Amino acid sequence: MKTQWMLIVSLLLAIVVAIFSIVNIRPVIVNFVFTTAEMPLVLVILASVLIGAFISGSFALFRRMQYRQEIKHLQTIIEEKEELLRQEQLRIIPQQDVVVRDITNEANEVTVIDEQ
Repeated sequence: MKTQWMLIVSLLLAIVVAIFSIVNIRPVIVNFVFTTAEMPLVLVILASVLIGAFISGSFALFRRMQYRQEIKHLQTIIEEKEELLRQEQLRIIPQQDVVVRDITNEANEVTVIDEQ
């Protein structure tokens, strides 16, 4: 559903930019700091939109790569913790398997011995 909304919004923005560009077709002078050029305003608008989309997409891609790396790291931690838990569960002796025997020594002291 999110992808469909993104597609609809993108199409609407593309239509708005196209209409705005078509309405503004007169030539303008663009200053590139070192030089100037005269070109139709529609090219300036479209170039600006494309450059902005490229920069935005680059940041989104970089962020997605960071998330994937973090997910891999967290999955590794989960696997390590699950292995530790499994080892701990194997180490614990179930209560019904423990046999307790009381032995009273000569001084009437009670000693408890655990046997398996």
